[in-house]
This record gives sequence, structure tokens and C-alpha cells, in this order.
Amino acid sequence: MLLSDAQIAEIVNYIRSHFGNHYRERLTAAEVAALQHPISTAAY
Repeated sequence: MLLSDAQIAEIVNYIRSHFGNHYRERLTAAEVAALQHPISTAAY
């Protein structure tokens, strides 16, 4: 199962705002999309 860029952003934002973390900036799906993805979806 592959996660969408929006789902990845939400997970990262959750981790960044819980467990004693205090990041105020939110990661966006567009920022995740701009990152190099290690697995190509063409393989699935």
C-alpha cells in the first residue's frame, strides 16, 4: 500500500506536533511531492 503525498504530510505533521515535539510549521502535500521518492509507483 502506498500513501498519498497528503497522507504522508499529515503523518509527519502529527509526529512533529506530538511526543514532546513543538513544530509550528506544517508540511504540505506539495512539499512532500517535491521530495525525491525512493519507490516509483510505476512498479505497482
